[in-house]
Amino acid sequence: MTFSPVNLSPLQVRSMVARILLEHGQDNTTGLHRICLSDIAGLTGTNREMVHESLNALQEEKAIKLERNRMIIDKGLLKKAAGGM
Repeated sequence: MTFSPVNLSPLQVRSMVARILLEHGQDNTTGLHRICLSDIAGLTGTNREMVHESLNALQEEKAIKLERNRMIIDKGLLKKAAGGM
């Protein structure tokens, strides 16, 4: 999945990042397959900074939990952030 980089709002970027995390996620406890900010930025057509801001917003919403070298996701909250997928 790739997106067109047309004047995207932070909310749109957050939604796209949530969708990508859902696609790459395993389950609520094991985190994600390896994916880096640059990969997500490329898929969303944005930059690493916007992806980082989106990840911080998702963490504040408790949809993800960032740990040292892994991310724990809550699929229900990510689906909500992604627009109900």
